Amino acid sequence: MAFSLRLSAIRFRFFRITETRRLIADSRPKNKNMETKQKNNPLHGVTLENIVNHLVAYYGWEKLGELINIRCFNYDPNVKSSLSFLRKTPWARTKVELLYMKSLRDIAKAEKLKIAKNNEI
Repeated sequence: MAFSLRLSAIRFRFFRITETRRLIADSRPKNKNMETKQKNNPLHGVTLENIVNHLVAYYGWEKLGELINIRCFNYDPNVKSSLSFLRKTPWARTKVELLYMKSLRDIAKAEKLKIAKNNEI
């Protein structure tokens, strides 16, 4: 009798421990690196189409073709052909992403100067 009570107590503890571990595991984020990895990434959540559209609006096709010498920007440029080329070639995509981040810095710098001028007046 004492043996069976002891065995049931051990089973109960084991069940509680495994259940607690399962609950703790379920409450943790599935991919810890995903939270910290994307924390300082300015391109996180921005699609390639948005990047290309932003660059076209900011620079125009002609200037964009001068800055990044890619055939899809220089000859018969359009968003669809640019996207298909940039998705296939990582080196070109990297150049476009870097130019996008540079344009964002330029815009932020221009806004700071504008605010500074307004504060002086």
